[in-house]
Amino acid sequence: MPIMDAQLLFGEAIDLGSTSASATVVSTNNVLIPQVTDHLGAATNDRPNVSQGLNFNAVIEDEVLAGSTSAATVTMNLLNYSAAITASNMASATTLISKVLAADVSGSNYPDGTQIISQGLPNTILMPYFAVTFKATVAKVATGKVTAWIGNQIQQGGAHGAL
Repeated sequence: MPIMDAQLLFGEAIDLGSTSASATVVSTNNVLIPQVTDHLGAATNDRPNVSQGLNFNAVIEDEVLAGSTSAATVTMNLLNYSAAITASNMASATTLISKVLAADVSGSNYPDGTQIISQGLPNTILMPYFAVTFKATVAKVATGKVTAWIGNQIQQGGAHGAL
């Protein structure tokens, strides 16, 4: 795992094991990226100049992602909101990025070290708080741990191998 600012880390090895179907796991940490405002206090779009190059990153860490049946899937969402995101207000948050993971029984789709996503944040005015949710659908998740953060794009594969 690369060295990173803990304030940009949603969680290291977030445990998805034994997550029942339709249950949602919310990241333990909210990431706060303060908004840039103009001289009148209105939020401005600073993305092209100040924070271009920030990516939402997630990798499988320490344990394969496997479902209890071959139909198990996990939907991972990066949420954005004006206040700290909790289970009670996450329905009001905006989903910026969504990814569906097919968690097969053997864990061969997502072994330890697999990059799930490294996608740039949208180039728009963003609210200051971010959180990640994982929702099991169709069937229970048997095992799986994910580390997620906002940072530079992941460079993985090739001669350097997996993370």
